[in-house]
Amino acid sequence: MVEKKIPCAAFYTFSPGNWQRDKGEVQKLMSLFQGTISELGELDNKDDLTEGSIGWQEDFSNNFQESIKKLESENPQEPKTTIWIALSCGERVEIVAAVNQAVALGKKSILKVFLLC
Repeated sequence: MVEKKIPCAAFYTFSPGNWQRDKGEVQKLMSLFQGTISELGELDNKDDLTEGSIGWQEDFSNNFQESIKKLESENPQEPKTTIWIALSCGERVEIVAAVNQAVALGKKSILKVFLLC
């Protein structure tokens, strides 16, 4: 995304309906998701990329929540691209609530992404 000069993007990662899946399937999905979060932290162009999250982290394991916090804490000051990860957001009402929550927490740059969509 940095190479393509995309300034910001949002990825919907796990909708509330996914929690209703078979426990084994949810565990496999969480394992894949945890691996993706780890890979984001190891990218070569990390100085150009900022990651943030919106949504309900408390739905996820403590290990996953710590991975997200670590990823967000390593963000550069002047990124070329910002990635927002929407957690447990599926329907419009959940997305609006998550964006409002993010703004309340001082993550105002999230508005750029959702106002452009």
